[in-house]
This record gives sequence, structure tokens and C-alpha cells, in this order.
Amino acid sequence: MTTRQERSEIRRENLKRYCIKYLGGPHTDRAVLKALKEKTGHAGSSYVNDLLAEGSRKGIAEEAAQRFEDKLQLIDGQLSEPNSKLLLDPRKLDTAKKRLEEMIQPLSNEEAVRVMEFISRLSKPRHA
Repeated sequence: MTTRQERSEIRRENLKRYCIKYLGGPHTDRAVLKALKEKTGHAGSSYVNDLLAEGSRKGIAEEAAQRFEDKLQLIDGQLSEPNSKLLLDPRKLDTAKKRLEEMIQPLSNEEAVRVMEFISRLSKPRHA
């Protein structure tokens, strides 16, 4: 059985790995950290900084991990699983797809094409 602190550390490490896998770099990169904060709904706060700070003792409770998983579109439990594969949940991705469609709908055709081209460039795998 793992302790609360050990479970928090697993979640912290998985969040750091999420940054590399899905945001294109380490959490120490300012742009990556900013993107993580925006995706998790903590854009204006230091909460995520505090969680990921080197030597942080700030815990990541199961409820907080579940909120992160929802915001990051991960399958439930991925942040709490040691060395998780950090798999995305297709049901949550559908929500993101719907949100994107809603955002693009009022745009002109030209603007929509530019947005889709930008998303296409972002979705190409990055090689380290």
C-alpha cells in the first residue's frame, strides 16, 4: 500500500510526463507550463507551479487528479497509475471536438481554414 505522499509523487511525475508527451517539452519550459495551466483551468494561479516545483511537498489528492484528467482528456486513473501510458479518453476528445466545432462555426471560411491548418501543424508528432 502506498502512502498519500507517494501517490502524490506518482501524480506529479505523470503530470510532468504529460507535458513532454502532449505539450512538446518539459514543465520547466515557460510556454509548456503556461499551456498546462490553461488546459487545467489554472491560468491565473500559481497552483500548478507549486505542484510541479522541484522538491514540492504539495499533495495532489485523488479528487484533484480526477479534475486534471478530465481537463487534460485522459482516461480516468491515468495520473494515479505508476508509469502510466497517459492514454487519452476518446469520449472526452469528442467533447473537445464539439468545442472546437462551436468555436470555428462563427468564423469565415478563410479563418476556419487557417485555424485547421494551425491545428494540423500542432498535431504532427514532435521528435526529440
